[in-house]
Amino acid sequence: MFYGQDGKYYAIEFDETKFSLQRLLEQGVKTIQQQQAEQKEEEKTPIDKVTETFTNLFTGAGNTAKTILYIGVGVFALGYLLPKFLKK
Repeated sequence: MFYGQDGKYYAIEFDETKFSLQRLLEQGVKTIQQQQAEQKEEEKTPIDKVTETFTNLFTGAGNTAKTILYIGVGVFALGYLLPKFLKK
């Protein structure tokens, strides 16, 4: 709603054919969340960026190592225990 110059209140009825958020996004309009993310990225210092890169690198390597360890333990357990179960 908005207040007109004649002192009356007016409202615009929402119509999908007149206003389309998808069309605006296709034209390059950014949402508030995108603008805030860009602003935070611009405010980062080079040291923050390097620290974030190293953190992501070691976190990813840690997760990969953990996954490989779990798979290795599972394969070892199957290779060790399976022959014992098959003998009985």
